[in-house]
Amino acid sequence: MLIIYSFERGHSRETRITGISVNGEQLTVNARYNNKKGTFTDEAFIWLMLIEVNKADIVDVNAIQINHK
Repeated sequence: MLIIYSFERGHSRETRITGISVNGEQLTVNARYNNKKGTFTDEAFIWLMLIEVNKADIVDVNAIQINHK
């Protein structure tokens, strides 16, 4: 199963997936922002993350939540 996670982010922050868990009918994706060193402009870009999970692990899942730290 493929989860497509799309979001808008500027140059100065990097997004990393730190964990994925299933609790009943909900799949939770934990993401963390890291500030990069350097000089960046304020332009924003659309980022795309592809997250692959085993279909057998998410049979009963009907909701996805993404937590940001």
